[in-house]
Amino acid sequence: MGNLVAVPYLPAAIAQKATITASLVIVSEVSFWLGILLTGKELAQRYRRKLSPYYWWQRITNSK
Repeated sequence: MGNLVAVPYLPAAIAQKATITASLVIVSEVSFWLGILLTGKELAQRYRRKLSPYYWWQRITNSK
């Protein structure tokens, strides 16, 4: 999403900037899901668990 930050500074009309932004978001999302499909179900489950607030809470309470 680093390219998304540069969009407001492009010399283009607002409609073109909106189209570019939407395109970048869609491409990023598709790339993410393709990466999940390529790496496999196990990695996707581990990734989902690590991003879970429940997992964070368990780590905080068990470290004390």
